[in-house]
Amino acid sequence: MTSCSQYSLRQSGIYCNLPTFDPNVKGLKAIVGDASRISGFHTIRALPDTPVLWVKVYAFLSAEEIAQSLREAGVKAEYVFCYAYLKSKSDQSAMDPTMAEDLVKANVPPFETFLDSLPLAGIKPRRILIQRASINDTTENASMNTFLGFVIYTAVQAQKGEPLSFGSSIESWQFQRCHYTARLTGYLSELAVLEEKCANQFFNSQDGGMLTYD
Repeated sequence: MTSCSQYSLRQSGIYCNLPTFDPNVKGLKAIVGDASRISGFHTIRALPDTPVLWVKVYAFLSAEEIAQSLREAGVKAEYVFCYAYLKSKSDQSAMDPTMAEDLVKANVPPFETFLDSLPLAGIKPRRILIQRASINDTTENASMNTFLGFVIYTAVQAQKGEPLSFGSSIESWQFQRCHYTARLTGYLSELAVLEEKCANQFFNSQDGGMLTYD
C-alpha cells in the first residue's frame, strides 16, 4: 500500500486535513470490539466515510459475543479495532495509581478471550489496534493544567543548564488549546492501521496543537 503522504488531504464535515488512502486498496473488512462505547461507536461512524475502502464493519459488544458470533457468521477481517474497557468493582477512582492492578485483572482476561477467538474463527488480521484504558489527559478544573507544561519546560532547561525564556504574559502562555473528539479518534485509528509506518506505534489523539497538556 502506498503511503497516504503521497495523496492529497480531504475534509469530512468539520474535520479537515484527513488522510486519503491508496485508491488501489479496496474491499477491506474490519472488526470493532465493544462498539457500544464512545470510541468504538465513532470509529464505526468514521470508517464509512470511505465506503470503497471499507466494505464491511463488524461490531461486537462483548468478548463472549465475539467468541461465538465470529464462528457462526464466518467473519473475515483484515483489521481489528479494540476499544473494550471494564471498570474495576472497587469504589475507588480508576485514576488512583493503586488501582492499576485491579484494572489489569478486570481487562486482561476479556482481551485475551478476544484474541483467542480470532484464530479459532480462522481470522488472521494484518494489524490490531488497541485503545488503552488509560487516557493521556489533564485534570479538569485543576491548576496543574496551567503549570504542568511550564514545569516540564523548567526541568528540561535546568538539566541543559540554560535559562528560561518566558518573556510574555500568562494569557499568551495559555493561548494554545488542544481539542479532540471520539470521531477524530476514529479517523486516527483508521490511519494507524492502514499506514505502514504507524505499526507498533503509540498515539494520543488531539487537534495538533503545540502544547499537549492544557
